[in-house]
Amino acid sequence: MDRIIGGVLGLCAGIAVVALSVMKGIPARDCFWRAAVAVLLGYWIGRLVFGPLGLSVAREAAGPVPPETPPPPGKPPAQGAPQGPKTK
Repeated sequence: MDRIIGGVLGLCAGIAVVALSVMKGIPARDCFWRAAVAVLLGYWIGRLVFGPLGLSVAREAAGPVPPETPPPPGKPPAQGAPQGPKTK
């Protein structure tokens, strides 16, 4: 998953650099060099932020997850979706 997000961020950075460079009138050769650097940096930053290290920091900042309490005996577990009306 972190590779996918890193790749998407890298491609977005490269496209943005190409578009801005073309709008400014920068020569194509320089435009593509800048885009290549932007793709690599975008991919690296995406992997850093959304990779195992970044996600572990986010989990730690979110705090501990409270444990689920089991339902009392004799009572069915709660369902996530509401049920329709009961018919006789």
